[in-house]
Amino acid sequence: MNAARTGLFFLGLTGSIGDVGAVGWHHWHVLGVGGKGYNATIGKKPKPVDDWNELLWPPEWPLSTYELSFLLPHLLSDDQWRKKWEERGLKIPDRLKVWISKIYNPVWINPDGFRWIEVLRDESKMELTVNLSPTWSETNWFVDYILPVGLAGERHDNQSAETKPERWTAFRQPVLRVALQKMGWKPKVPWRATLEAHIKAGLGEVWEENEFWINLAWAIDPDGKLGIRKFWESKKNPGKPVTIEEWYDAAYGTLPNLREICNRLGITPYEYMRDRGAWTEETDVYNVHEREVPYDPEKNAIKVKGKWIPLSECEIDPDSGAVYLKHHGADKYHSERHTIAVKKDGKFLKGFHTPTGHLRVLLKNICRMELARVCSSNIS
Repeated sequence: MNAARTGLFFLGLTGSIGDVGAVGWHHWHVLGVGGKGYNATIGKKPKPVDDWNELLWPPEWPLSTYELSFLLPHLLSDDQWRKKWEERGLKIPDRLKVWISKIYNPVWINPDGFRWIEVLRDESKMELTVNLSPTWSETNWFVDYILPVGLAGERHDNQSAETKPERWTAFRQPVLRVALQKMGWKPKVPWRATLEAHIKAGLGEVWEENEFWINLAWAIDPDGKLGIRKFWESKKNPGKPVTIEEWYDAAYGTLPNLREICNRLGITPYEYMRDRGAWTEETDVYNVHEREVPYDPEKNAIKVKGKWIPLSECEIDPDSGAVYLKHHGADKYHSERHTIAVKKDGKFLKGFHTPTGHLRVLLKNICRMELARVCSSNIS
């Protein structure tokens, strides 16, 4: 952590952040839309899960960067560990009803694969196990069900990367399905089109991942009473699952410049990406943190990601000028803040993607950690 801050501090001193020839921010240039197809469904995007999962985020590692799923079998098997935290008020499950993995081979790639074997075979820890896998693997020996899924050329996948100061996106798709459709073939069940295409082409019952999850959600909540189905129910054809074409047409339709080009060509955003495979939405992307956020004095609101947010729903930090939404412990803890702009010299700017909207080398928690370390070393 301190090494990273030191390196960033040097870049800041030399003016090497954001400008031409300098380093940029990952989210300035990456353009992902894969999860933004909810305009095609009756239900909008579901609310984020507001529950902590101690099996994925163990209390011992509160500052871990990624979830610690490789520890899952160890934690499920450690009764002493679970008892320790239960005595402190946490309720941690001792088993999983269902475990579904996606293109994952923990028996081979994770430390101590033998513990994974033990737990995968122990139905008192993992009752039902499923692996979505395009290939045979060591883990597949020990799961209850193996569901064949496609490789890169057999599934839909939105892809982007921070390769240059531009915002571009690409579209991987099942080539056999597209080829069959170009030759006039039509699926019997539109929301299982890729599965039918793979069977037609001789690959067998190879699922496409997007279609699998859509169909699984529909099977779990067929009448909608659980509140799940609406998020995968077609707005165009109510009562039926959303199709891949509908979903990605809505997803790529969130890009205004792509939408404008498609209107000129008389095609849909999905058709453009299906036939061309890639699109550049914006070039010369520099100093995004200095871009002004639209402000409407009559509404007393700022426009963030296409939505007008009243400032009455926000707080403005008097120290940093960070504009953040009121929720949870946002007024007390920087880690809980969702900063949407920075107010500076009477204007609202995008700022950086940090709790304060600024790049700060000196942080209170780091100072406390360093002070504690110095004090402990002096005492010893």
